Amino acid sequence: MNYQADESRLILRFEEDLISTTVKKLLVSCRHAIEISSDVGTVVADLSEVEMIDSQGLNLLITLYKNAQDARKDFSVCGASPANAKLLAFVNLQERFKG
Repeated sequence: MNYQADESRLILRFEEDLISTTVKKLLVSCRHAIEISSDVGTVVADLSEVEMIDSQGLNLLITLYKNAQDARKDFSVCGASPANAKLLAFVNLQERFKG
């Protein structure tokens, strides 16, 4: 995962699947990026390179959403593949994630 911040957004670019074997290290990196980007208003999870999301990956996205809320930031998802967009819709997260 890498991240980029501008005046208004922090973009978290995931470069691997959001699955049980990757979630722990991704969460640490993402939380750090959110903490040091205190001046942005929106956190964006870019899923354009993510092929698979399991239950732990969904939990990661929910945790990041909550972390963003706690930091008074909006949270959105972009770049989800059709399959991942369908998964987010199936679990009723697409509206909450505004993307």
